[in-house]
Amino acid sequence: MSNPESIKRPLKIYLGIVAITVLVLGLVFFRTVFLAAAVAIIGGVLLEPVIRWMRVRWRLPHGLSVGITAVLVFGGLAGMLYGGYRLIAGQVQRLAEQAPEIKERLLNRAEELMRQFPWLKSTGAELNLGEHAQGVFNGLLKVLAVGIEGAASALLVMMLALFIAANFRPYGRGFLTLFPVERRPRVSSLGWGSIGVVRKWFFGQVLVVTITATLTGLALLIIGMDYWLLIAAITLPLSFIPFVGAILTGIIAVVLTLGTDPDKVVWVLLAYFLIQQIEGDLILPIVMKGRVRMPEAHLLLFLLIMGTSMGIVGVFLATPLFAVLHYLYCQAYVPWVERRPATARDTPVG
Repeated sequence: MSNPESIKRPLKIYLGIVAITVLVLGLVFFRTVFLAAAVAIIGGVLLEPVIRWMRVRWRLPHGLSVGITAVLVFGGLAGMLYGGYRLIAGQVQRLAEQAPEIKERLLNRAEELMRQFPWLKSTGAELNLGEHAQGVFNGLLKVLAVGIEGAASALLVMMLALFIAANFRPYGRGFLTLFPVERRPRVSSLGWGSIGVVRKWFFGQVLVVTITATLTGLALLIIGMDYWLLIAAITLPLSFIPFVGAILTGIIAVVLTLGTDPDKVVWVLLAYFLIQQIEGDLILPIVMKGRVRMPEAHLLLFLLIMGTSMGIVGVFLATPLFAVLHYLYCQAYVPWVERRPATARDTPVG
């Protein structure tokens, strides 16, 4: 007679494979819904402490706390967007006016390089740089054209995040009912641990991004770059993307400098090099101390997968999702495979 445990364990593995397969297929066919839900859940996780703090600190009714939080969120975002636009509007307008001239200078510079290095000519012809540059401009116009639709979608997602934050604990208790009673304490512990991972990552990242963008703007201002404030504003969202964000902002700054004042390119490159050294060796170790440590190679691979399959929103969501998955892997999967309880050494902190 076969041992029930010898049947139960393979059955768990097969069910796990089936569940992962269904999840992957669901993500492929319903990725828009998944992205919206993921953003809303993360938003709810971040807003819930604000609502709870108002209830405890000011002894406000729950509904009033939610209403004040909604006003702060929507009003704060609207104020930041309007204020940011007013700050960089002049530089944006000047860039739009100088775009043909900048493009012409860049093409002339490319021709000079091709004359100096003949092998670049064939490479440039194969890459068809002119068409790629035109495609970038067309892409920017397309982004502007769908801006209203994107804003409406973002508004709906923010409203959903507020509903999740307002009913955070009831939704959590409802989620626990999906599991057997004896498993619920463990699932609850993992859930709260995942929530803590997201909150620590976000608030630490906001501080790092703010410092990096400020240093970038000040450095470019000192150098005398025309679009220093615009680059600093672009640095804010792109710095949320690990590895790639810094490269993109550096490329944008170098290209604009080549098109406006080529003599300052070396100084711009030096400034970005120094800022990255300061961020990696000073800012990150201090701000992210005690927070979740993630393996860089795995994170970069996950970033590529999310970006390829889910676009720009997937790129921004990749880091917090990977942080949660890495936490669950260390706290749940590894102890399960090794058939032992989870311990403090399983927590991936830096």
